Amino acid sequence: MADETGENATVEVTDRRHPLFGKTWRVVSVSRRPTAVGHVFVEGPGDLVLRIPLVSTNLGPATSEPSTKITLEAVENLLTCLQEFDNSC
Repeated sequence: MADETGENATVEVTDRRHPLFGKTWRVVSVSRRPTAVGHVFVEGPGDLVLRIPLVSTNLGPATSEPSTKITLEAVENLLTCLQEFDNSC
């Protein structure tokens, strides 16, 4: 892996559930602690520094878990609508 805190280092938000998904940011610093969730600090708009969990970025460990924004409630609502549609035909 390249130096993640070097000059011009960037990070991409790869977790589809994260509100900044798909965005690339310039890295300010990276915090990795064995007993806590690591974070990457990035340059935000203006003078803001944003903190993003490492697991939500391309610097985090690869995961095989499916990532979705669909909730159980949304699936249940969809199934109800489909049943109502099927009954009306």
